[in-house]
Amino acid sequence: MKCTQEEVDLNLLRYTHTGAMDSQNQDSFIFYLWDGDNRSPAFDCQITISDMGKGDIVILAKPLVVPQGDRGFLTTSTLLAVDGTDKPEELLYVITSPPRYGRVEYVHYPGVPITTFSQMDIVGQAVCYVHQRKAPVHSDTFRFIVSNGLQTRHGVFEITLEAVDRALPVVTKNKGLRLAEGATGLLSADLLQLTDPDTPVESLTFLLARLPQHGQLYLRGTVLLQHNFTQQDVDSRKVAYRHSGRDAWTDCFTFVATDGTNQGFVVDGRVWHEPASFIIKAMGLLKNGCYGIYITSRVLKASDPDTEDDQIIFKILRGPQHGHLENTTTGEFIHEEFSQKDLNSKTILYVINPSLEFNSDTMEFQIMDPTGNSATPRM
Repeated sequence: MKCTQEEVDLNLLRYTHTGAMDSQNQDSFIFYLWDGDNRSPAFDCQITISDMGKGDIVILAKPLVVPQGDRGFLTTSTLLAVDGTDKPEELLYVITSPPRYGRVEYVHYPGVPITTFSQMDIVGQAVCYVHQRKAPVHSDTFRFIVSNGLQTRHGVFEITLEAVDRALPVVTKNKGLRLAEGATGLLSADLLQLTDPDTPVESLTFLLARLPQHGQLYLRGTVLLQHNFTQQDVDSRKVAYRHSGRDAWTDCFTFVATDGTNQGFVVDGRVWHEPASFIIKAMGLLKNGCYGIYITSRVLKASDPDTEDDQIIFKILRGPQHGHLENTTTGEFIHEEFSQKDLNSKTILYVINPSLEFNSDTMEFQIMDPTGNSATPRM
């Protein structure tokens, strides 16, 4: 037979005593060193065999906990074989059924699977288990035989694969909610969605930093009290918002997303630590099925002590981009101007284009009085 220095380093060369208990206590073998071209003189390796009174082998084992995709060291606290002697180097493990989702290897020879190692290797923390596969499994095992040269014992070693949460949760949808004044709307996964590749949806949580001011959130039909809900609640259509019905068109709540492990969450490709906003638009539902918002003197007002309200004119320089203005008295579109009196009378209606999904719009106008004085605010 022949072997290499690497095989000796890997602890693959073993001597096993096969004689009877009362046989000679000496053995030997002769070997040469050879580098492929030159051969050394013969060496005589003497082996002394001693009767240490070896008893039954007892195996003490408990599961080794290894993070998924990582490695764990075999130590005497996880795998220990004793036979009544103080010779751990003579207790040899032979793996008879290797692990399915990883490999056993020497620490100093990574990537090389092994099938044998000694208790002394375990004492020196020279053996480890490496988890290889990305399959969502939670445990692995390998079977072995341990021998002291006189007796053998079968055993099973268990590995617990612990899930590791490395990814931050990502807000993939935050479209806001549109609903009629006084109505109730569901917060569905089409409007609000949090994803995380290594966290289940029941652990993805929205922590509310600020509650809505003009309505209430509901969870499973009752008012939300604990200031948080999960993505599973959203997916199950158990989260809703109910508008108070008062003359308030915009509402919102702010949240911090968490997976219970990592700090921060991702919005639009950036890591956030501050709360994000979910915008709610409460609008009047028109007869044609569109939504509209009345523009009144509560949100837009100009005054002049020398001018009547019907003579304070808002001249439109650039109309809204995602909707249009209507006069509710005449039913006509407003393209050029309207007065402060129209605003006081609640006759100016902004109608949202139902084919577009926007949470805001702007228009520009100039305020004029009969004498030619003007100002140019922006709405």
